Order: sequence, then structure tokens, then C-alpha cells
Amino acid sequence: TQYIATAYHNRIQTKLYSELISIYGKSRVLMEINFIDILVNTNKETILFEVKPYNNGKNCIRESLGQLLEYSWYKKKIFLSKKIKLVIVGPKNLNTEELRYLKYIKKNISIALEYQAVSV
Repeated sequence: TQYIATAYHNRIQTKLYSELISIYGKSRVLMEINFIDILVNTNKETILFEVKPYNNGKNCIRESLGQLLEYSWYKKKIFLSKKIKLVIVGPKNLNTEELRYLKYIKKNISIALEYQAVSV
């Protein structure tokens, strides 16, 4: 089961990586840097992407949020004091209840947070 989850995670991550390169350029997109699945450096911000292969958006949010917050805190010095945005990545769009859950979290933290679906 772990192998299947890891393979699915890797397919999502690879697809997202390709999509981000087409948007930001290869020099701005890094994969697997200091345990961060994908990191994008723009002139204005650093975007941290955490991929979770769960079919349930709530689980993707719950499992990735702590990691993303930790990465943004402990790695601040390597982001050159830029604005930091956190992006949770899962394989499916959020349903109505999961959107409310994400909205609640965003309302109660002071860092930019988004969810992005990447289907493979």
C-alpha cells in the first residue's frame, strides 16, 4: 500500500512540477529541496507546495498543513524574507464541506494558504 501511495504521490508531483515550469520557468521551480515537495521562487514570493495523494481533500489538508507551516517557519532564512505562500496539493477538487474547512483555516492563520487539485 505504501508503494502505491508513493507512486501516486510521485505522479502528482511530477505533473505539477511540469505545469509550474511552464508558468514560472525551470530556474524558479525546485523539487525535493529540504523535504519540500516543490518550491517556487518568484521576485515577490516563495511558494511551498506539499503533495498528498489522498482521495479525500480533508485528509490532504490535515496531513499537509503542519508540514507546510513547519517548512515556512524553520526555513524562513533561505527564502530571503520574501512573502511565503503555502499550497496544499491533492488529486481531487475540494467539496463544499472541505472548502468551508479550508476557509476556516485561512481565516485563522496569517499566512497565504491555497489548495490545488492535480489529477493524473
